[in-house]
Amino acid sequence: MSDQFDCALDLMRRLPPQNVEENLSKLFHLVSPDLADELLSAIDQPLKVKRCAKTGKDYLVCDYNRDGDSYRSPWSNEYEPELSDGAVPSPTLRKLEVAANEAFDTYREMYYEGGVSSVYAFEIDDKFAVVVLIKKVGDGARRMKGAWDSIHVFEVQERGRNAQYKLTSTIMLYMITNNQDLGNLNLSGSMTRQIEQDFPVDDPAAHIANIGRMVEDMEMKMRNSLQEVYFGKTKDIVNDLRSLGSLEESRKQAQIQKEIVERLNNLLSTVIAACTSVLAQGTASMRTHSISMPYIDDELQNRWFDFAGNTIINTNHQIRLTSTKQSQLGYLWSRLPLIGDNFQVEFEFRVDGNSGHLYGDGFAMWLTKQRMTEGPVFGSVDRFEGLGVFFDTYDNERAHRHTFPYVMAMLGDGMKSYDNNKDGSDTELAGCEADFRAKGYPTRARLTYHKKNYLQLDLMWRQEDEWDKCFKVHDITLPEQIYLGFSAHTGEVTDNHDIISVLTKSIPPAVKEAAPQPVKTKKKSGSGSSVLGVLFKMILAGGLVGVLFVGYRFYDQKNRMKRF
Repeated sequence: MSDQFDCALDLMRRLPPQNVEENLSKLFHLVSPDLADELLSAIDQPLKVKRCAKTGKDYLVCDYNRDGDSYRSPWSNEYEPELSDGAVPSPTLRKLEVAANEAFDTYREMYYEGGVSSVYAFEIDDKFAVVVLIKKVGDGARRMKGAWDSIHVFEVQERGRNAQYKLTSTIMLYMITNNQDLGNLNLSGSMTRQIEQDFPVDDPAAHIANIGRMVEDMEMKMRNSLQEVYFGKTKDIVNDLRSLGSLEESRKQAQIQKEIVERLNNLLSTVIAACTSVLAQGTASMRTHSISMPYIDDELQNRWFDFAGNTIINTNHQIRLTSTKQSQLGYLWSRLPLIGDNFQVEFEFRVDGNSGHLYGDGFAMWLTKQRMTEGPVFGSVDRFEGLGVFFDTYDNERAHRHTFPYVMAMLGDGMKSYDNNKDGSDTELAGCEADFRAKGYPTRARLTYHKKNYLQLDLMWRQEDEWDKCFKVHDITLPEQIYLGFSAHTGEVTDNHDIISVLTKSIPPAVKEAAPQPVKTKKKSGSGSSVLGVLFKMILAGGLVGVLFVGYRFYDQKNRMKRF
């Protein structure tokens, strides 16, 4: 009996997850009827979506919210169809369930960009369980469709001020194509993993943050396994295929490989992104947009950033965008968009070189919709959409009223062009002088953004731990879906442009600030009053000359009388 059960499970793991119900029905004809209930409880099925009749919100159904033929909605806590004696969580667990659903609903919207999520809680003897369900279905564009189902089951055992979490996670993924170029292609599979961890619990709300952290880490590990092991092996097989057909067939095969890689990257990147602090409130670091030593992993890559061009990674020191060589270009870009209305980016940088007074050209920090595109603006594309902050060390125009190095910001709309010959002065949003080059101590920049409120840049360049405000501009709104990047280039003059570390944080919203009013200057007097003023000054000067003349005559006459 146990052999039949094991063989049935082994068979189901090798069949497409989207056909689980059909395959289970056929499997029941092959095994003992006594195994039907065990198989149903042991085999995860793709999640289905229902709409809550009371609230109008979508929710996911599975065995964990089923009682008979009815399913409990996490939004209304009622069964559909109605069930008077259906099992419901205790008031304490229900409160936790409601808060968890709101938190994961925000998490899903921000990082899955759609889909449906549900969280269910229930008691098990002296402990309780929490089930987190997430489903994302592809849009079916270009005759391609796919779906991601993740089921995370927690068993929570509270022990004083700590709690033990036992997590069992199952992910089911499939992608199907059916078009003229690729033909019929089906990539699908599922995997299950388990982990146990202990976390402190100061109050019941801490369970949500602990569960969210474990879901994030587990999905990231499983996503990497899917991408690197399963899909990686599939890509290797496709790449090693030897075709004896015509050149046209070879080109078609290359197109298939390209489409597979692009679709996998797009689906997996949008489906799973690390949730750094969506479940927590206040200030928290965003590791998807932060980087520090040693910068790369064992495979000489970084999970969250891409680098290219002449960029050199020194794992013990810095990310060098350009070296002291002419005509170099390098850049560093986040792989995921920076989502949020309130955030702060602080980075340490270093600019130096061999030349004493001729050096350049500088580097740029970007928050733009474009990424990884080379161009003439400090190594990146012109006519960008978003924010560029330029750390300029070379004066091209030689007619500025400020000195160099100079730090300035530009807000691009996709149409404005940065004029290199004028160092961008025509499109400057704000800026300041800052002699940040060749310092013997750390130099840093800190950009703070509050949507529709203000944008502020602070610099540390005079001495360590002393910040200067470079600029603060109000009523600023950046585009949605912006990427964080750094780029630099050299021309005839050169410099080392290094990024030491980047720390991005989500921050609480700031109180709305009113933009400062421009200083009013006194109006100049009219031309008539100006003429009267000139005449009065002339009369006064004439009177003074007359007094001096009379005094001189009196003095001269007195001297003549003394001679006689």
